Amino acid sequence: MSASNNVFVDTAPFIYLVEGHPEFSQPIVNYFADQLSIFESQFFTSTITLAEFLVKPKQRNDQGVITKFKDKLNEYDVLIADISIDVAELSADLRVKYPKIKMADAIQLSAAIRFGCTKFLTNDQGLNAVTELQILSVRDLPK
Repeated sequence: MSASNNVFVDTAPFIYLVEGHPEFSQPIVNYFADQLSIFESQFFTSTITLAEFLVKPKQRNDQGVITKFKDKLNEYDVLIADISIDVAELSADLRVKYPKIKMADAIQLSAAIRFGCTKFLTNDQGLNAVTELQILSVRDLPK
């Protein structure tokens, strides 16, 4: 597997996937399938994704959604990055270079870079200015 096949998945695509979003869920499933079968990609995310994703299901005490989320992480063999000192430092560098990027986004991007990802799947249009990774918008995936 080449590092160029590593894909970092931001929080929103997991939300769409687990909740069965009518517009975005199937394109994400198709994208994951293509990345796995054609490119032999490895998927990554970070502990930030878990922290962001789990808020609403925990507020609703919805163990079913939490279980479904964890099942999707296992189904796609997603590796989860812990946030290290070097990721934190790189996120500060990214926030200096891109002042409009929020801290959580900078941490996600930094984790992606540290894991050798070249693709970052998100639906955050504000990340399009980032040049260190290929930013892929869920909106732009083939329907």
